[in-house]
Amino acid sequence: MMCNYGSSEYAQAFSRIGSLFGNVYIVNEDLELQDAKFAKGESGRQRIESVEINYNDSPISFEPGRGGIIAGHHFSELIGAKFGLEPRPDFKQSLLQCLRVTVLTRRPLLRHTDQFMKLATFVIPPQSKESGTFVGNACPIRVYQLNHFIDASPPGFFLLMLSMQLEGERDLDEQRACLYRLLSILNFKGEERDLAQ
Repeated sequence: MMCNYGSSEYAQAFSRIGSLFGNVYIVNEDLELQDAKFAKGESGRQRIESVEINYNDSPISFEPGRGGIIAGHHFSELIGAKFGLEPRPDFKQSLLQCLRVTVLTRRPLLRHTDQFMKLATFVIPPQSKESGTFVGNACPIRVYQLNHFIDASPPGFFLLMLSMQLEGERDLDEQRACLYRLLSILNFKGEERDLAQ
């Protein structure tokens, strides 16, 4: 599932997927994990049987439906200690970066008489060719086209949002050039100066 809500897109995606499985959300509150009760599952591995938290000074206990819990790094050490887990010595944090370009234009990529049908989202595969021209993108480019129908732009304008994951070994300018080439191929060459990076 891919959402487009700025920096919170992963949280939004998690919330939408989680709602299908009956997750409980408590937001804008500082939560303290009072107690996580563990039991051995059928495979002999430890599993979380129940979790108790404080919410507005009231204890709430719930049972994870699938025997698991997703916790931030503040809780991971506590839960790891409960499981008797030690951090892997070879564990390394990885940082992913994303290049985003936003264009406000009068020319839509997808032309249609119905305003609703002018809303579009699509993915340009890696190392793809558009209109016979090589784009040179190492990673997929996600494209969103929005319009005034959903109040994303003034009437008569379209908002195009392109995003691409950056690969560490490739030069940023080279990857930025991929997006410029794509816009040029799609007849947005004259609008490159208006790109918000």
